[in-house]
This record gives sequence, C-alpha cells and structure tokens, in this order.
Amino acid sequence: AQMEAVLGMSVEELNNYIYSYINSLPVKNKYKLTVANSIWLDEDGGFVPNRDFLQTNADYYGADIYKTQFDSKIVNQINDWISRETEGMIPQMLNHIPPETMVLLINSIAFRADWSDIYEENEIHDGVFTLENGTEKEVKLMYDNDQYTYFGSDNCIGFVKNYVGNKYAFAAILPDEGINMSDFLETLTGEKISE
Repeated sequence: AQMEAVLGMSVEELNNYIYSYINSLPVKNKYKLTVANSIWLDEDGGFVPNRDFLQTNADYYGADIYKTQFDSKIVNQINDWISRETEGMIPQMLNHIPPETMVLLINSIAFRADWSDIYEENEIHDGVFTLENGTEKEVKLMYDNDQYTYFGSDNCIGFVKNYVGNKYAFAAILPDEGINMSDFLETLTGEKISE
C-alpha cells in the first residue's frame, strides 16, 4: 500500500509498467543495460512464500528462484550469480549471510556502452578529485573538447554526454559549492530531474 501511494499506481499497473520498460531497453553490440533478479529461499528455514508472489516475480521480473541450504556454500553461489549477471563487473558482493536469514531478494543492474566519441589515450591525464569531505585523491581524468548539453538550476550545474547510438546518456550533476551531497539529494525529485 505504501509503494502504491508513493508511485501513484497499483501493484498490477507497476508490474506491467516495469515489465514493458525492461523489455523495451535498447540493446546492440555497443550498448546494453540488463536487469536481473533472483529470490533465494533457505530450504531449512521454515518460511514458505506465497506461490503467487514467486510466480509474479518470475513472470514480470524474470526472477530466478532458488531453494537451497543457506550453508557455507550459499555466499559463493550468490556471488557467482551476481558476477555472471553483471558480466564480471561485480565479482563479489557478499561476505556472509546472517544466520537468521530465510529469504534473499537479489537484484543486479549492469550497463556497458561505448561513448559516442571515444576518449583517446592522450585525453586521459592524472588529476586531483576532491571528495565531499575535502579529501583530495589522485585519479585518472578524461578531458575533451566535445560539445555537451549543459544545464543548471538554483543549486547545481551539470552536463550530458551521449553513449554510442544516442540511446543512453551519462548525466553528471555537481551541487554548488557549500551544498553537501545529502542535502542536495533531498531536493531532487523526478520532476526536477526532468526539468
């Protein structure tokens, strides 16, 4: 009921919307966004989920359902699943599972794409990145002279850089100096991002 109130649609509408959205994501050799879901049940835990819940997750979200023992092997099994679904981008997520755990809902989102204008080696230089707490860190920074879509609002600036095919884009948003990230994030709404 709380999710329906926040999202402004019923669970059935939400399931249909997300199913359609996930299946409409553009995929080519040079760009791909994949979403994977799984439900892990401890066969010795005594918890029996509603069959309709499991079926809905399988039908609308493509969720893999696993019923297994939550023993010493389960952490490796789940990490292997995550690594496979993220094409190795996240090789390890879990170190342990608390002993009282009976169900795990695991979701992964993986994105791979080439930039529309690839950064050449001579456009990558050492630089200094300042963290929110003021700590400076030496990192590799990408530089170029491309034309970007720039934007700003009353408390931030940003830009958009397209990935190849212009089906996906990277948006960078930098809060104005003196605004910490948590305060800035509280001001963001879907409507503000769209504007």
